[in-house]
Amino acid sequence: MRHPIHKSSVSGSLTTGLPEDVFHLVDSQLSLLEDYLRAKCIISTETGSNVAVEAVLSIVRNLWYHHTNYRYTFLQDVESSIAAANDLMRKLEKLEEMMRQVGEHFPQVDWREREQGGSATFVVRREIADLVSLFSTDAVNACQRAVNHIMRNIHNSSIASDLFTREWEGDLIQNEVAVAIVRTFEDYLSDLRDYIEHDFLYHKVVAAMVRATVCFYTQCFVKKAHKLRRALKRGFPSKRASTIAFMNSKRAITRMTYDIQVFQEYFETLARHSPPLMRLVVDELSVFVVFIECMWLAVGRKENDSLDEYVVVVHKKISGADAAVTRHFLSDLWLLLGPKNEHYNIEKVVKRMDTELKLMSAMVKQEATSTRVTLDQSSCLRLDEVLHTMYEDRILQENSSLCVSFVKDIKDAKDRRSHSSDEEDSSNFEKPWEPLKEIKKRMTSNRYERELSLIFKKL
Repeated sequence: MRHPIHKSSVSGSLTTGLPEDVFHLVDSQLSLLEDYLRAKCIISTETGSNVAVEAVLSIVRNLWYHHTNYRYTFLQDVESSIAAANDLMRKLEKLEEMMRQVGEHFPQVDWREREQGGSATFVVRREIADLVSLFSTDAVNACQRAVNHIMRNIHNSSIASDLFTREWEGDLIQNEVAVAIVRTFEDYLSDLRDYIEHDFLYHKVVAAMVRATVCFYTQCFVKKAHKLRRALKRGFPSKRASTIAFMNSKRAITRMTYDIQVFQEYFETLARHSPPLMRLVVDELSVFVVFIECMWLAVGRKENDSLDEYVVVVHKKISGADAAVTRHFLSDLWLLLGPKNEHYNIEKVVKRMDTELKLMSAMVKQEATSTRVTLDQSSCLRLDEVLHTMYEDRILQENSSLCVSFVKDIKDAKDRRSHSSDEEDSSNFEKPWEPLKEIKKRMTSNRYERELSLIFKKL
């Protein structure tokens, strides 16, 4: 069924008739069940109680099944996503009302029985609690999905193409691009404030906007580095590359600093009445502070500056991402802002810290397992996922090149061994295999194992 979005003439909130339709069917089922048990004269018996418990459990499981299978069909744009979030909050109220009616229809059943294990009523209570948690989580999910639609509009506008250009660096000295982003948010939030029925959902939207802004700004920066890297590889360092690179690194960092101030002032204004939201805004935007510090380090690194400490902080700030992601990001940062060819040295430094960064990533993931929602439950953009997507091809190419080199070394070693009849010389060829074993071990544990295995087969 298609449920048109209705806008309240009183509050301006967006809703549909889905909760009423769903729970009207539930009420009908419960009434029919009660009539049946009374007609059979078993409503007060143990058999009737068992049938009632099984029926309620079946209803709850059907609600779970249909919601999880069709929830994303309602998140088509900003308005439908907000309407879905409001509907889910009303479903929570309807679910509570349903359990009140169940207690009235079947008073002989002890729905608050404390016994665990095989207790049927305990199973019902547990699954209802899970359904309540699912509705609550997906209400937040729907609100954050609305922010994804807003950011898609920003990506498709001229804002993305104007950011980090020569005009942005030299002519747009009033931070026009950052102001355009903020004004876009203002246009949407002026409506969203009325569309959303609950304040905590509105705060979730603001929090998602902060994360999305960090992801968008960083993504545009990395895209500029990708363009410069491609131009340099194609052999146009004096022409194409010079038009892509920043005219002046210090001036570019200053422009970025002022852009970040625009974002900070805007979001802190939105969060001024909510201390938890203010803490989240400050924490999310602190990523920019670390990036700016690294940029100044790239422009004028001093002898007593510890590059290793900066690498560790950046790695932590991007949620303990893959060590390869941290290496590529810092390489891009130095490529755009640092001295010529210095990004190669940065790559070596980060690669030397590969083991330490991997251990740190494992610790971050382990700590987040108990608190962070799964990817399927979270539609809010995360910086580590955005960067991993952007560097995925480069990481795959690295591993492919390593794979080809590995196989070539094996073939060369086999050829040399086959042409040698001297046992002493043959034993010397055992040595190259030791480091190769370690390389192969690293590669087989990589997420690209499937692709690499196909390359092995071709070779």
